[in-house]
Amino acid sequence: MRMLLLELTGCWALPFLSLLLHVDGAVLLRGGGLQPLHVTCKQPTIGGQNLSFWTGAAFAAPGNGPQVLLSMASVGPLHVPPVLGLSVIRGGNSCRWFVGVGSLSEPRTSGCATAYGQRIAFAGGHNNSAAYVGTVDVYERTHAGAVSRVRTLQLPVGRELLGCATASNISVFAGGKPPHCSSSPCPPGISRIGETKEIDVWNHAHDSWLPRMNLSVERKKVEALAVGDYILMAGGEIGHHPPADEFDARAASYSSTVDILDVRTMKLSVSALSWPRQYFAVAAAGGKAFFAGGFGPTGGPASRFSLVDIWDSKTQRWSTAHLSTNRSNLMGVSVADRWVLFGGGTRIPAPEPDVCNTTERSAVVDIHDTLHGTWTTECLAVGHTSTAIATGISTGRTAIFFGGGTVDLFTFEHSH
Repeated sequence: MRMLLLELTGCWALPFLSLLLHVDGAVLLRGGGLQPLHVTCKQPTIGGQNLSFWTGAAFAAPGNGPQVLLSMASVGPLHVPPVLGLSVIRGGNSCRWFVGVGSLSEPRTSGCATAYGQRIAFAGGHNNSAAYVGTVDVYERTHAGAVSRVRTLQLPVGRELLGCATASNISVFAGGKPPHCSSSPCPPGISRIGETKEIDVWNHAHDSWLPRMNLSVERKKVEALAVGDYILMAGGEIGHHPPADEFDARAASYSSTVDILDVRTMKLSVSALSWPRQYFAVAAAGGKAFFAGGFGPTGGPASRFSLVDIWDSKTQRWSTAHLSTNRSNLMGVSVADRWVLFGGGTRIPAPEPDVCNTTERSAVVDIHDTLHGTWTTECLAVGHTSTAIATGISTGRTAIFFGGGTVDLFTFEHSH
């Protein structure tokens, strides 16, 4: 099949364009439609180089125009400001890129993105001067499908490697790495440790900040996700000056802590993963939150895990499962409140190929059907890790994985 590829120039003042990309890839429709249709399409390039997207989100409500916004991108070592849009069309058989949707207020990476209705916010990060950014750029999609930046908020503390998520009309921006110093005393406004407890809370119903909250343990690389009326802020790295992890003496520089916000009462409670770790994937479906894989201590050298911790929002109890292969830096996606998918990741060391015949950069996609309780496996077109491209997104019935210059679409066509 022909592949139409858009090459962006070095000019960021791009008109709003949409580009239909043909797909190449095989149909993987088996088991009465319970296995997904898998197709691939290419990412746009800038100056012939692939964009490495740090993050993105799908709009939380249906509408015209792009379904997904991606940004906090890099081209080589340089962070670039464009915000690009993507839609999945023709029943998951094609993808359409929207170029010139907008630009971040400043180029940056290592932040997070979250969606509320027709809005998507890109928060925090660090810029090309290695300065920590507190900016939250909020984009809105109109009924006609046009996207524009409608406001720019400011976190009280600029930081990178934070987690963000939205439940009901509440968005949280949790933890992260703020400005810090390695000697004492530190300059005013600079932390002695490289992590923060800060949870900044935005109320979309009133378009205002709520009083700041705190994580129970300061940490960066927090993974945040919403399930029902709860936002869970889990795991991460405590860094080189770790306090005692109140749940697990094995934690060393990694945390097992899970701070849980009930957005109905705005009360926090604390729980724990079964093992402390960072660089794991999160997804939620069927009333359950999944925390899959990751990197953490084993009693000896740190290692990568196949462990999946599962939190049931109805019973508030934990259970566990396992991925088909150990890995960290993978991506998690949920589809139609039924399936969760965990794709890609790092397997170092990888003495043997995995089920997709990939080694250090895995192409494995582990798929869990929460309705039937089954696990299956598919393969990305190219094995890759989310170290620099931490973007797994779903829209409608399609899971989208970005990496290695390729976009993998997995579409589930039946719900029974």
